[in-house]
Amino acid sequence: METAKKNTFVTVTPWIPKGYHAKTGQNSYSPVIMSLIDDSTLNQGTGSGGWQIVDRPKISAATQWYDFAPWQLSFSAYLDKSVTNPLSNTSAANSLSVEDYCAQLMSWVEPVPGALMPPLLKIVGNSLPLQYGSTQSIQYWVLYSVNFANAIRDATTGHRTLQQVDLVFYQYVPPLVDPQFMPALGPASIVNTSSNASTSSSNNPAHTSRKNVSVGVFKTMAAFCAHYHVSAKEVTQTNGNAVPASDYPILNKKFTTLQIPG
Repeated sequence: METAKKNTFVTVTPWIPKGYHAKTGQNSYSPVIMSLIDDSTLNQGTGSGGWQIVDRPKISAATQWYDFAPWQLSFSAYLDKSVTNPLSNTSAANSLSVEDYCAQLMSWVEPVPGALMPPLLKIVGNSLPLQYGSTQSIQYWVLYSVNFANAIRDATTGHRTLQQVDLVFYQYVPPLVDPQFMPALGPASIVNTSSNASTSSSNNPAHTSRKNVSVGVFKTMAAFCAHYHVSAKEVTQTNGNAVPASDYPILNKKFTTLQIPG
């Protein structure tokens, strides 16, 4: 049986939910193919498995599992179309320019037009550790940082034909809801935007205005409501049913801010 050839190519493809393909033409999102330099690094962004030491009076401290840090993928790569797209050698010289690839990488750290966050990314590469084991379940990544290092430019056009990039990706873990609903993601989901502008009138007609307040140290819905003099039902309706009306035992772990009638 023939063994599949293993190369160092890495393909990163931006993923945009339906209805948010606002960029067109030269500004549209598209995959970037690059060639891996050396090895990649896969580790947890912060912490080590989420374990904490909890002090206890007059007894030995306990180890408590608190949470799980997202995975972090780091590697350096070359943007070089003469290698990743050799057919371009037969066309015009400027077809080897990687300026479009560089522009793509820069656009991935900016919000998608009309949405509240940059695009999610799918990463595929035979030489990356995420192809095997438990990390196969990582469906989406986000670009945390990009560094443009050494480059070679075409003497005539000034365009880069080879560019070294240092990239850091974080595993994407949705803060509140499914990534299919990008406008409702994260703490920004409870900010009054066009995506939820109708929430107040449709779910809570008695209140036409809302204000953002900090969840702070409140660990339960009951404590939060008592402090701000609102009911759990009002909090649920004002935030588009993103917050269950039932008591939240770890409210300040799920949310940093919420909206209340005001």
